[in-house]
Amino acid sequence: MQYYTTLDYFSRLYDKVGRQHGVDVSSKEAYEAWKLDMNRRLRDTVGLDLCEPAPANPRLLDVKEFENYTREHWIIQTEPLVEMPFFLLKPKGQHNGGLIMNPHGHGGGKENNVADPENPWVQEMQKKFGKKVSFAEELAAAGYYVACPDARGAGERREKWEQGDEAEKWRSNSHREINQMAVGFGMSMIGMMVWDLMRLLDYLLETYPEINRDSVGCAGMSGGGQQTIYFSAMDERIKCAVTSGYFYGFKESLVRLPGNCSCNFAPNLWKLLDMGDLGAMIAPRPLFVESGRQDHLEGEPGLDNVYPQVEIARSAYTLLGAPDRIVHSIHEGGHQWVGKGVIPFFDKYLLK
Repeated sequence: MQYYTTLDYFSRLYDKVGRQHGVDVSSKEAYEAWKLDMNRRLRDTVGLDLCEPAPANPRLLDVKEFENYTREHWIIQTEPLVEMPFFLLKPKGQHNGGLIMNPHGHGGGKENNVADPENPWVQEMQKKFGKKVSFAEELAAAGYYVACPDARGAGERREKWEQGDEAEKWRSNSHREINQMAVGFGMSMIGMMVWDLMRLLDYLLETYPEINRDSVGCAGMSGGGQQTIYFSAMDERIKCAVTSGYFYGFKESLVRLPGNCSCNFAPNLWKLLDMGDLGAMIAPRPLFVESGRQDHLEGEPGLDNVYPQVEIARSAYTLLGAPDRIVHSIHEGGHQWVGKGVIPFFDKYLLK
């Protein structure tokens, strides 16, 4: 049977109309004007400003004690009728004043980030790969407060089609359904996820005076890296960002791999910018990019789809006199978190 597809058509279209508003590094003044304009354009593209403020109405659901930290299970309201559960890890040792926002990736919710031993999906993963300390737990042991929220449509926020306690249900998310409901309103999954992170940070900074406002970082793997990049690009309160498994060119990784999660897609996004430009919006705040040499989500070119985006971001850091504040760490594995050097990176830039 002969098939007549449109993949090559959209690749060609990207070459014609993609990245119409890439970073301007012709001068510091031009960069600052670009950044201000891009923030406005990006907020409009992902529908961020269509989200509605609402009182947080916090509720503490549970408290559990572990060797190095206390884990509180909270829920807050981020929009009217929209609630977000999150874990807050508090170190039992001395708190260093820092807070790390730790959004999760695909394949589960916040329970993955804390390696919750009672979660069916975590149990299944531990049977396959063995038990290990999660990055969130490592951060708490290092003295940081760590916030691990459920993204919309994941974990305790799954819509009715994905709800259930079996491991496969915990692994799934409702991003496709939510994005399809949202797109007709000019909204997007990534816009709503960033809004939720902003509201969570609002709540934490208002509630915990021991958190230093200049010591807030964000780190995530895969979809958590996606949330980290967009959140950090649009919210200057994030002073240091770490993305793992999510920093590559849109064309090869999303246009040519359209089966990726719906949370990656928003109307007119490809016409606006590329991922390196999102990194450039973070400059000169420190940015750590972790890539796997065998990561299939980098697309057919592999790391050759990553290097140009890092260089786009680096051009802004160089212009601003901070080329050492962007780090590209490469490991030999695939789509996975390694995290080598991340905690020292946070310590260097967040702890004064």
